[in-house]
Amino acid sequence: MPNFQGEVAIIVQPTTRKAPYTLRFTVCSSEGANDGELPYGDSLDSCTVKVYRDGSATEDPDILESSAVDGNDVKIEVNWPTTNGAGRYKITMSYTSANGYTDEVDLKWILAVDK
Repeated sequence: MPNFQGEVAIIVQPTTRKAPYTLRFTVCSSEGANDGELPYGDSLDSCTVKVYRDGSATEDPDILESSAVDGNDVKIEVNWPTTNGAGRYKITMSYTSANGYTDEVDLKWILAVDK
């Protein structure tokens, strides 16, 4: 499977509370194709989302409000990171497909900007 990379950074500011974002997992177009995050004919079963400050191995306690699987989408809500403040944060997702395929991907940066 290809590495699932977000294309656009998510921007949060001090007033950001529960900002919703959808991260979509695509299914490969055929059995031999490598053009999706999930194997052909499969679907997303579960996903654990964590957010880390750039360069840190400790999960940020404030920025991720919630996450939920909805079909092949993972819906998240993000907040301003009150503990660690402005900076760059990385989203990491560990997921399992309905057929048992597992993977962990790093994607989209969250940029906390105090303007």
